[in-house]
Amino acid sequence: MNDLDIAYKLNSEIVTFWQFYVAGFSAVIGWILSRDNQWSESKRLAVLIGVCLFIIFNVSGLYRTTSAMHDIVSVLMLASYQIPTEISPEVFASIIDRLDTGDWHLHIGAHAVADAILLYFIWVVAGRRPDKKSDG
Repeated sequence: MNDLDIAYKLNSEIVTFWQFYVAGFSAVIGWILSRDNQWSESKRLAVLIGVCLFIIFNVSGLYRTTSAMHDIVSVLMLASYQIPTEISPEVFASIIDRLDTGDWHLHIGAHAVADAILLYFIWVVAGRRPDKKSDG
């Protein structure tokens, strides 16, 4: 396995972490928005704890993977890095530009904003009585 294969594998893992998170996020938000009555404090607390565990595992994996990706891309960007002979320098530069998603701060920052929104929905929105508007 060469350096670019490793970088693409890490990129795929980052995408998978985000897909898994977005699916979980959407499921919880959909569950809250489709409820028929307000959730009790104990239910909100239980869901909050479960979601916090999900967030911790997701952020941990995302942090480790994006940190590794950043380190590998930094090595690939070095002027002393030997570009594989079957790849032109222009194509290699485009590949590196595509793989460079920034350091973990960008991913974790976006995650933190989404996490805050999700926790707000669980604790505040789910604790309110749902609107009973007719769809017709």
